[in-house]
Parts: sequence; structure tokens; C-alpha cells
Amino acid sequence: MEEAIHQLGGKVVSLELYTADQLRVSSRLRDLETGIRDSKTAETAAENRADDQRTRNRWTVIALVGGPFISAIVVFLIQGGFRV
Repeated sequence: MEEAIHQLGGKVVSLELYTADQLRVSSRLRDLETGIRDSKTAETAAENRADDQRTRNRWTVIALVGGPFISAIVVFLIQGGFRV
């Protein structure tokens, strides 16, 4: 039997070695799954941060453009507005 296995290019190992190898492979697969999950979580967090930054930038531009107009209206009203 062992000779037939060797002719096919295989090797005979003990059950302990096979079990240890399977545990090592299973552990590596779990590590890969965890890494994939962590990278997806990090990618989602980065997208959320980018969306938040875009929102902050948008409101900053609105404030920079609208601020002088609001100030002019307030000054106009303080000085009497449309006194007739």
C-alpha cells in the first residue's frame, strides 16, 4: 500500500501529523477570514470618514460664502432697514 502511494507521488504520514497539519490549515484559514473581515471593517470606516469630511467641507464652503451676506443683512437691519 505504501509503495502504491509513493508511486503516485504521495507520502504516508501518521494520524498525529495529519491532524496537526489540519489544525494548522484551519487556524490559517480562520486568520485569513479574520483579516478579510477586519479589512472590510476598516474600509467601511474609511468611507464613513471620507463622507463626514465631505459634509464638513460643504458646510464650511456654505459658511464662507454665506457669512458676508448674513453680516450685511444684520448690519442693514441694525442701521434701520427700510425706513420709510
